[in-house]
Amino acid sequence: MPAHSGSDHPETGQRKHHRPPNYRSRWVQLRLMMIVFAALLVLLAMSRVGDPKFWSFMGFEPQGVAGGPPLTEAEIADEDIDTRLRLKADPSDSHLVGTVTTSDDPAETKPAPGEPAESGGALAHRARRDGWSQMVGKLGSADDDRLRRVLKLARDRQRVPAGEQQDWPRVVEQLEQLWKQFFDEAFDAVTQMSAVEQANWLPVLKQLDTAWADDLAALKAAGSGQPLDAQQQQTLAKLQQLLDEVALDQVEDNTVLRGSEADAWFRYLEILGQSDLPQLQHSSVGPVGFLQLYKQPNFYRGKLVTVRGETHLVYHVQAPKNVYGISDYYIFWIRPAGGPDSPIVVYSLEAPDGFPDVTQEIPGKQRGEIREEVEFTGYFFKNYAYRAKDGTRIAPLVLAKVPHWQPPAVDLNSPGELPSVTLIVLVVLGIAAVATMIAVLVYRFSRDSSAEQFGIMSDARLRRLKSLKDDELLPNVEESLRRLASTQSRPPESDSKGSP
Repeated sequence: MPAHSGSDHPETGQRKHHRPPNYRSRWVQLRLMMIVFAALLVLLAMSRVGDPKFWSFMGFEPQGVAGGPPLTEAEIADEDIDTRLRLKADPSDSHLVGTVTTSDDPAETKPAPGEPAESGGALAHRARRDGWSQMVGKLGSADDDRLRRVLKLARDRQRVPAGEQQDWPRVVEQLEQLWKQFFDEAFDAVTQMSAVEQANWLPVLKQLDTAWADDLAALKAAGSGQPLDAQQQQTLAKLQQLLDEVALDQVEDNTVLRGSEADAWFRYLEILGQSDLPQLQHSSVGPVGFLQLYKQPNFYRGKLVTVRGETHLVYHVQAPKNVYGISDYYIFWIRPAGGPDSPIVVYSLEAPDGFPDVTQEIPGKQRGEIREEVEFTGYFFKNYAYRAKDGTRIAPLVLAKVPHWQPPAVDLNSPGELPSVTLIVLVVLGIAAVATMIAVLVYRFSRDSSAEQFGIMSDARLRRLKSLKDDELLPNVEESLRRLASTQSRPPESDSKGSP
C-alpha cells in the first residue's frame, strides 16, 4: 500500500480536516494572549537593543575596552586604581611634580649598551630637533609668537600683514645668531671626539648646515609677503612638523596645564579643527581604556586614540589668547567604558548637534551635569593633575574635535538612571492591555465561524430567529405529525365513476 502523506487518513486515503481551535475556550484565549504579549516584548527589546543601558539593566556589565599594547597581569588584576598624586618639591622647577610611577611604559628610545648606534638620518633629525629646541627656548615671548604666527599664515597661504613684515627681519636675524651659536658648540664637541666618532658625526653636521640653509631661505620668504613656491611650502611644513615634536617634548605628566605646553596644546587643536572626523577615526590606533593611557602615557602621547564612556560633567569655556585661531572648547568629564570610576578628561572643539545645552540649568541637577554615552577620537596629551574632594588626582587628558553621540531612542526616566519600578509596571500593564484587546478582537471575528463548525447557534442567528413572526416560521415536529395523522385517517375520495 502506498504511503500516505501529510495528514491523509491511513485507511481511506482521504485528507483529514483538523477542527479549528475553540476560541471560546479559556485555555485557547490564554495561549493567544500570551503569544501576543511575547511578540510585543520582542518588539520592545528590538527597539532598545542598541542602548548600552539596556544591557546593563539586563545584567550584562560592559567589558574593558580593548586596544593598545597588552597589559601585564598585575595591571589586569589592579581593580582599584589609586590615582592620587603624591607630591614632592622639585628644586629645578617652580611647580610640583608627581611621583606616580608607570609600569610597562615604553619611554624614549635610547640605544642600550651594546646596541648599534643610530643611523645618520636619525642622528641628524635628533640633532636638528635639539638645535631648534634651544633656539625657541631662547626666543622672547613676543618673537616666539611672531614665529608661530608667520608659520600659520604660510600654512593657510595668507600674506603676512605689513606690520609683521617690518618686524620679521629682526626675528630672522635673531634665529641666525642662535643657530650659529648652536652649530659652533656642536662642531667643537665633534672635534673632541675620537676619529671613529668624528666619522659618524661630521656628515651629520653637514646635513644640519644644509637643512638650516633651506629653513632660513623659506623663513625669509614667508615674512616678505610674497607668495611661496612649492619647495618653500614643503620646507616650512617639515619645519612645522619638527617644531611640533619640540613642543610635545615640553609636555609633562602628572601636572596641571603649564605655559610651556601651550604651543603643543593649541597646535593639536588646530589640526583637529582642520580634519574631518572620519579621517581622524581612520588614523586612530583604535579603542583604548583608562589603564592604557594612565599607565603608558609616553607610548600614547601625541597619538590618535578612541575612548568611550558616559559623560558626568560638561561645560563650555573660552580659550586663552593664541595665534592658532582657537576661540573656545567644551570640557567633558567622562566615566570610561569598562571602568574604573576615575574619569577621563576630554577637551573638545565642538558639541554634537542636538546635544543637551550645557549652559542651561537642568531641574534637580547642577549646571553641566549630563548623563550621555559618547565616543571621542582625539590626541592623547598627558596625564593631568586635577583637584578632587580628597586631594589631587590624575586623569588622562585627550584633545578631540567632536564626540560621536546618538540621542537615546527611548527616554526612560532621567538620563543615566535605570527605569523606575512604577514605569516598568506601567509598561507591562500597557502591553497586557494591548494583548487583551487583540485577543478579544480575534475572538469576536472568529466566533461565528467556529460556532457553526461546532454546531452551536451564534448570538446573531439566535436574535434573528427570535425576531421572526409566527407565519414566517416553519411548522415544528409536533405540528407536522398532527397534520400527517389527520391526512392518514381521512377516507379516500372516489372518482366520478365510483370506482375505488
